[in-house]
Amino acid sequence: WDKLRKADNGKGTWDESTVREYWHAQNEARDKLAKTGVHTHFGTLFDLCHEKHSELPVKQRRCKGRVVFGGHRIHDEFGLAAEFPDQGSGASFISASKLCDAVSLLPGNGGEQSDAPSAYTQAKLQTGAKGAYVKTWIELPKSQWPQAWHDAGFKRPVCELRLSLYGHPMSGKYWENHFTQKLLDAGFTTMPGWECLFVHEQLKLILSVYVDDFKLVGRQQNLQQGWDLMRQHGLVLDQPTPLGAYLGCGQRPHQLSAQEAQRRLENVHPLLKKAGAMTDASKVGNKVNAIRYEMTGFFKQCVDVYCDLANVEHKTLRKVATPSLDDHQLKPDDFEHEGALSKDAAKIIMKALYGARLVRYELLWPICSIARQVSKWTIACDKRLLRLMSYIYHTLDHSLESFVGDDPALCRPVVYSDADFAGDLNTAKSTSGAYVAIAGPNTFAPVTAICKKQTCVSHSSTESEIVAAELAVRTEGLQILTFWNTVTKLFSEQQLVRDPHAKRPRPAALDVNPHAEEFDAGKYFAYTQADKLCTDLIVVEDNEAVIKLVRKARSMALRHLPRTHRIDLHWLFEVCADPHVKIVHVGTKEQIADLMTKAFTAVETWKNLLQLAQIHPERLASVAAATISTTRAHRTPRPSDQDKPDAVSQDLVQQLRREIEELKSALSKAMSPPPPLECVDCGLMTATPFSACSFCT
Repeated sequence: WDKLRKADNGKGTWDESTVREYWHAQNEARDKLAKTGVHTHFGTLFDLCHEKHSELPVKQRRCKGRVVFGGHRIHDEFGLAAEFPDQGSGASFISASKLCDAVSLLPGNGGEQSDAPSAYTQAKLQTGAKGAYVKTWIELPKSQWPQAWHDAGFKRPVCELRLSLYGHPMSGKYWENHFTQKLLDAGFTTMPGWECLFVHEQLKLILSVYVDDFKLVGRQQNLQQGWDLMRQHGLVLDQPTPLGAYLGCGQRPHQLSAQEAQRRLENVHPLLKKAGAMTDASKVGNKVNAIRYEMTGFFKQCVDVYCDLANVEHKTLRKVATPSLDDHQLKPDDFEHEGALSKDAAKIIMKALYGARLVRYELLWPICSIARQVSKWTIACDKRLLRLMSYIYHTLDHSLESFVGDDPALCRPVVYSDADFAGDLNTAKSTSGAYVAIAGPNTFAPVTAICKKQTCVSHSSTESEIVAAELAVRTEGLQILTFWNTVTKLFSEQQLVRDPHAKRPRPAALDVNPHAEEFDAGKYFAYTQADKLCTDLIVVEDNEAVIKLVRKARSMALRHLPRTHRIDLHWLFEVCADPHVKIVHVGTKEQIADLMTKAFTAVETWKNLLQLAQIHPERLASVAAATISTTRAHRTPRPSDQDKPDAVSQDLVQQLRREIEELKSALSKAMSPPPPLECVDCGLMTATPFSACSFCT
């Protein structure tokens, strides 16, 4: 409360000098409405407290208090619900954060982040709003009345609100108008197609804004100058820190060897070569910058919530290799009767969905498939959720990794697109899946993934997959292509070349002479425009029929799609006809988007797709290597070491091999769970041998 009273250089968030009784302000508002036609709003303030970062260890948590505007109780001078314009703050994208992380890994680049303290109160009420100013009167809790109000005998005092405050329906828009204008004044420009991204071309910086969280990436030597510019033009920001926890997702920087990067990209390089984005002579770097995202605490909290609501213990969650069950193995009755978690399922699923969207893309399909059943929860859903939580519990060390080791001109946005034809047993509808990444000779930076059920039944796998391709290109592909074009322009060290696909014939001399009557402005500017680097979008598809249809740009068999799926294939054909959009074929076993389309029970296929998607567990190999090195360093040399070097070397090799085998055996025993007791009906965990579990009972 004191902080808000001191805001805006002591002027305060509200003006206590305007205090008056509520009914006096109400009468004034009615007179104003009669004269000007402008309404007046009335609201209340209250405080609340919560624990921030509850998913982290206790030492990293903190209690946070906040005074908010009661947006649920705003009325006008007649006591009727207040009306607000249909405006809202711009959308912020998770993919924008991932793209900025990739830019920070480019050679010579870095990244920092900062918070805007008390962000909304940095903007005055109705900043940038159109139309007449709408005055807002607020009531304070009686505990916060100044003593002068008590002495004056006020019954229901109100005062005028000056600054935008959390809880006000338009405060987000006013804050966005405020920081946007400040950033434009500081030399930043907006990025087309991205409402939350700003570019400073002179300093070669890109800024991502999510409410009060600012992430600045670009040339390392210019980062501090960028923060200083923002402060000089009126934004109040905390001291910047290296990239870390952002939107609840942490990250840890590290480096990959060139050999490890090449191993991870052995299935990606053929796609780049097919699209003409890579040759056999492409340079292989030495060290590759990488980051690993961290949300272990968050997913552990998801499991805790499930165990608490389902009234089960963690030890009953048996180890499983995949997060999904095969629905064909469930009993028909399981789809008919209400499940035990029908009242609490949404609390568990929606929490896990956030983490899946950020770093655990392989969980999207199992979560989305049961999220659709929240309003009609069955025993089958209980069993699916148990399987999902068992998988999460035993894969807490799994997370997403991203690495960049190339000039941006050598990297390409890659969109994997796939669909599972008639995968839903009840409705026979298909599921569209997509996986988007930035790929290069030494680069693979995952950006986002899509799992979306199609709106109607498809008649063939070709139809379902072309619908999925249209969704992926329209919702993610083209926007990311725009972003990477900007990145290439800002940070590429490659020699500028003309776009090979642009047709610019040399005009006649009189066409480019501004003083001639035959002067043609269109030809002049087309011929003299600046050279630029070209970036291609690569669409990866495993259905050859879809590729042929797109290249042929017509299909008599799919003329019904505008009516059923409500998509226009001609739009997709036109986009893919652009020389900068290339569609290539990939084998089904290497189609990463397959993760987002169906349930997997084949363990080897599942593990292979996780490796391709760069979703890895913490490496045990590094621990083993460190242990062996420590053992060698502390081994006492034998007297014969100097006399027989060959024999000693051979002996050391044999001893190291024995130690390696012993270490592997110890690790295997430590990680192996006790043999489970399985239900005789469904195979799930049960406490009694040769009996049925609680669900089957």
